[in-house]
Amino acid sequence: MKIRKIVDGDLPVVGRFLELEQERGYPRGNLSAIERIFSENGADLTENLFLIFQDEEPVGLIGTCPSLWGVDYLLGPILKKPYDQAEHVGALLAEFLPDKDVFVDVVDGDLILKQELEKLSVRKDDPSFVMSYSLKGFTPVAGNSQILELSVTDSAYIKQVNQLFATHMQPWATMEDSAEYEESLREAIAGNNNVTVVISESEVVGAVVWQWNGGLQVGELFYLCVKTDCRGSGYGRELLNGALASVYNESAASQGAKLNLDVDQNNEQALAFYKAFGFVVEYGRTLYVHEAA
Repeated sequence: MKIRKIVDGDLPVVGRFLELEQERGYPRGNLSAIERIFSENGADLTENLFLIFQDEEPVGLIGTCPSLWGVDYLLGPILKKPYDQAEHVGALLAEFLPDKDVFVDVVDGDLILKQELEKLSVRKDDPSFVMSYSLKGFTPVAGNSQILELSVTDSAYIKQVNQLFATHMQPWATMEDSAEYEESLREAIAGNNNVTVVISESEVVGAVVWQWNGGLQVGELFYLCVKTDCRGSGYGRELLNGALASVYNESAASQGAKLNLDVDQNNEQALAFYKAFGFVVEYGRTLYVHEAA
């Protein structure tokens, strides 16, 4: 098999392979959604996607795609039958991956991709297995706390959010790490990410980072954290309600607003929290990270 970068004339073929990927259980979206994701992230689709050929016939697609959290993920290999065999998947991964820093997201049931990644010693992420949840048809409810959407000028609150995450989510972080994370947080707010906080007595006691994905018409929740000594006081629920209210307002089809999130299957407290809020399981995923040689 050979691969080559796509050109504009290949887009209808690319669209058909993306439809095949959806049939396999991957929520990547259609061609227009993928094009929009590339556009929103300032990336060039024709530089990152490759058609796979067998005897001059296009039989599949492989490439990298920008993600909402700033790391490229592996798209494919997508192969039509009868080429979707382990030997072909393994050979394509061995050819394509070596110089790539990518996140690899494998849905339950894709045993061939999982098997071939492990043959290549691609390491699992931590946590390595998450449950993907979604919530649809949300109607915002007014709360009692002060909910604020941060902008890049909210320097004092950004510093507090960074300290919250460093203390409660990354206790191993050094002071140098903390300064780097704060700058990354500021860049995220300046870009496509949103940071919603809950304020109590002028202090940030909880924060959530999320993004509205216009390409897929969904919101993606990345991090939600409440100070340990404030948990059980309803702040987490009001914080999530605030983020959902923003997703609701961002959605073109307001009653169809949807928010997706991933939860470590071993985090029983978080699982119970999201289930109580009405989130339902869509699928399980195993996560891998490949670092360039």
